[in-house]
Amino acid sequence: MSDESSPTKTDFNLGRKVFFLDPPYNFVKQNISKLRMLEYEIYIVGDYKNIKNILLQNPHSILYIYVDSILSKRAWINFISSIQHTEEIKDVRIGIFTKGLTESQQNDLFTNTHIDCGIILLQGLEDTISAAFAEQLDRNGAKGRRKYVRADCDDIKAAQLFITSDGKMYSLPLLNISSVGCAVEVPKNTPLYIEKNTMLRGASLQLHRAIRVDLLCFAIKEEEESNTAVFLFVQASTGTKNIVREYVSILLQKRVNDSIAKLQPDEMNYNLPLSKILGKKEEKKEEQTSTEEATEEKTTTEDKPASEQKTPASEQTTTEETSNTADSLQ
Repeated sequence: MSDESSPTKTDFNLGRKVFFLDPPYNFVKQNISKLRMLEYEIYIVGDYKNIKNILLQNPHSILYIYVDSILSKRAWINFISSIQHTEEIKDVRIGIFTKGLTESQQNDLFTNTHIDCGIILLQGLEDTISAAFAEQLDRNGAKGRRKYVRADCDDIKAAQLFITSDGKMYSLPLLNISSVGCAVEVPKNTPLYIEKNTMLRGASLQLHRAIRVDLLCFAIKEEEESNTAVFLFVQASTGTKNIVREYVSILLQKRVNDSIAKLQPDEMNYNLPLSKILGKKEEKKEEQTSTEEATEEKTTTEDKPASEQKTPASEQTTTEETSNTADSLQ
């Protein structure tokens, strides 16, 4: 079963990150690996308590939830509903994957939540399952106009491109990489000369493992202290491309894991009635708003001239009493 809604043109232009919540080990090994090889930007989040924090950072993403473990079916419905009632992440497109939801349970999900990306049963051949996900991801604009997943690696000192020229080896820091090419920093003081259409054969890329590649310089961007050279891989084998895709996935997943480690987990009890779950969220929001308003009022008062600040009622009473006493003594 699937929802036939389609993403907007803007969604297709931007593409979407895809998060899988608590996927089974075999599914990760077989299907997620295949989807990554197909150039979908895939992430894994193991605990539902962490996913909302990540969605807040990526509010236009796709979320697939494995509903066969951790929470009850009713709690999962409440969990999904709470996402769709949260203003900041209500546009997240949600799908379900399962080994055995009954038709009644599937209808319950469709009735009580909005499932944009379908319910996919993990039954049948591996390729059939992967194709079902790919169809839904394409329908919901996962790739957009972007054809290849790229990772920045300018903060990874070990990520280098080694080039040999005139008997000398040069090490150039990698700035970013995808399965079709990479960008490197070329210091202006290096004797290595690279221009557009320069062909470099037998270069070595140091990623999580070393690979040899032939490169064609696609563009040079000149900057003050160094230039950026953009290279395309020339006739790279499928094996080489898959090594790069694996490296890109490792980098991107690590950054999500690092974000999770810094954020407070979601401690909501989703077995509560939905009205109470949403009510607790509203109470927390109102409490935060009240605190912000009180802080703003205090700041405004402190910024006013002394002559414009209100005198507390207790001080006003004391002043009046003093004035009356003075009048009686005159």
